[in-house]
Amino acid sequence: MIRAPVLFAGALLLVLGVFVLLQFSKDKPPPIATGAEPAAVEQESNAVTKTPSADHAAWSAALPTRKAVRESLAGAPLTLAGARTLITNLTQLDPKLQNVTPELIASWRSQYEALKNSGAEGASAIREFLARNEDVSFDGLTGKNSVGYSSLRMAMLDALASIGGPAGIEGLLDVLHTTALPAEIAQLAQHLDTLAPSQYRQELVESSRAVLANAQTGDLKDYDVGSLFQVLAKYGGADAVANFQTAGEKWKSYAAIALGNLPDGAGIPALLEVARNSSGATAAAAWPMVAERAATSDEARNALLDAVRAGTVPVSAWPDLARALGGHEFHIIAPPATVPANISYDYSSSWHFPETGEHFIAVANASSLSAQEISTRLGLIDELYGLNPPEVARVSLAGGRKALLDALQPRPR
Repeated sequence: MIRAPVLFAGALLLVLGVFVLLQFSKDKPPPIATGAEPAAVEQESNAVTKTPSADHAAWSAALPTRKAVRESLAGAPLTLAGARTLITNLTQLDPKLQNVTPELIASWRSQYEALKNSGAEGASAIREFLARNEDVSFDGLTGKNSVGYSSLRMAMLDALASIGGPAGIEGLLDVLHTTALPAEIAQLAQHLDTLAPSQYRQELVESSRAVLANAQTGDLKDYDVGSLFQVLAKYGGADAVANFQTAGEKWKSYAAIALGNLPDGAGIPALLEVARNSSGATAAAAWPMVAERAATSDEARNALLDAVRAGTVPVSAWPDLARALGGHEFHIIAPPATVPANISYDYSSSWHFPETGEHFIAVANASSLSAQEISTRLGLIDELYGLNPPEVARVSLAGGRKALLDALQPRPR
């Protein structure tokens, strides 16, 4: 029989053993987690990105951390989650919602450069953003605060072009097949023809036609459609003539300039038809382009002489008609640009018609004409003088003649 003191001592030892064991377990360091980063950080980097709203303070508070940005700038591979974070951070630069500081501009530029170098993952994140059809306008950012783009979407298109390769091209084509904005089509044309020359020209033409058709119904009344005429003229060639003829009912100047500037004179017959069979503003837009081509096209020259003999050239057309004979070239201002490189804008004139959004320019390029070309133009001006045109025509033609004679003078070295 075991005595009570022995039992009591055994129980005391058991309690002490349990107590020591518990203390040891409490002081033992926790096991080191495996993996590249703690679960909490991984969850944070995969947070769903948000876009600006009216409650900008709440939106800013919900932004993910800048961890992905630090990784990218340090040269580490950028994940899809990191690229999404970059884009979310880029949306914060909104002059309508906050005071833009030089520090914000510097941060934006740094993160944008990281996105442009983010490869296929960055392209995927950009495609997600563009598919949401969201944008941030940068129109209020000028001077030192300018980021070089009118909006975030335009910056994203440039980023896709910088990424390039199949991922960049696919992203650009996504936008081409869905956008209704003329300026975006112009930028897409530039990028796609650089990344894959000639490969997507038909798709550019088809998209431009579709958007121009929508614009004719009034869907794009606040947008300049000049880029659509430019893309169609550059890539559609003679096949775009019918589009310009139809669109000319609304955009008279754009249609005339586009027809006159088609390569190889492909638009001259249609241009002459417009000039001969119209009056008022339509004829006033067409005859200067006929005059611009008259120096190199017998068809245009004869049509101009016949119209002056018949007295059917509107008085309002003469100033620009004489300007064209004197060496000025008419161009739509919207990209892709057709104005000759390195041209002087001295003595240039520009027009903007708010009701149609048309914006075009006449640049003086007489200095690029050869002596023979200038002689041909002077001869045509003399013929027009001999047809007894109205007084406004004589005054205007005198100005064109002077511009040509000035171009013949020796240029200072």
